[in-house]
Amino acid sequence: SADFGRMRESIRERRAFARIAPRYVAPLPFVMPTSNSLTRNSLAFRAAFALDALVGFDRNQGLDPLHHLPAGTIVSGSEARDLFDGVATGRTTGAMWHDYHTVHNDRLTLAFALAAANNGAQLANYVEAAAPRRTSGTKPGHGMRAKDVLTNAEFDIGARVVVNAAGPWTAEVLARA
Repeated sequence: SADFGRMRESIRERRAFARIAPRYVAPLPFVMPTSNSLTRNSLAFRAAFALDALVGFDRNQGLDPLHHLPAGTIVSGSEARDLFDGVATGRTTGAMWHDYHTVHNDRLTLAFALAAANNGAQLANYVEAAAPRRTSGTKPGHGMRAKDVLTNAEFDIGARVVVNAAGPWTAEVLARA
């Protein structure tokens, strides 16, 4: 998509994870069979990988060699089949690149929660968002009214910013606003 700003941001974020949480991320290779289409042929991927190498010149800077992400490359169809069981490349080549995947994502989440607590956050488990916190009248305030689902006790959580990460329940939480 040639969104260079997003590319730089992604590179910074990946490098940050590899630097601050190396136990929880590891390089993982990906492959996509090339085709004859204008955007999926091996020449297009070579150009994309060259551009990615240029924009991401510092992607491995300051990282342990075990966490270096290799440059994208074009591999033969047989090599793609050998590396990735089940890839149906036929006579075509494969475009291969690397990204990180999380290892022990539950531990990574706990590490984030503990770091937040060490920096002043209050943690609560088994809590659901009941409604936006109200200040004067009906105007939403800063924070949420919350409910402990184990005891049914309700309490306010103050915040400068509220992030709705309710997933499939987003519409339900927004309806309470």
